[in-house]
Amino acid sequence: MRGLFWEEIVKIREVTVQINKLGVKEEEKFKLLEVVYQTFNVSILDTVLSELPEKKQKEFLAQLSEKPHSPKIIESLKEEVKDIEEKIIQAAQRLKEKILQQLEDL
Repeated sequence: MRGLFWEEIVKIREVTVQINKLGVKEEEKFKLLEVVYQTFNVSILDTVLSELPEKKQKEFLAQLSEKPHSPKIIESLKEEVKDIEEKIIQAAQRLKEKILQQLEDL
């Protein structure tokens, strides 16, 4: 699942570069990248849902379900949650640091 609303504000290239440096088969790299991508997605969704008022959560999930890549999603979130982009970026940065540390330890 590629092309989600958060990909314009969250960059995971550093993680991709680190995974590519691992001495593993291409198939294993692909699987690892998929796990990383899914982990970022779950973390960001958790951040968004934690910040959104409960009555707006269903609306957000409906938008996400219909057009997960739509830039309108982030615009809608900005109307509902102050500094949502920054909150998403911070959550992703914390996760990125953890993942990079784990990759270094391999």
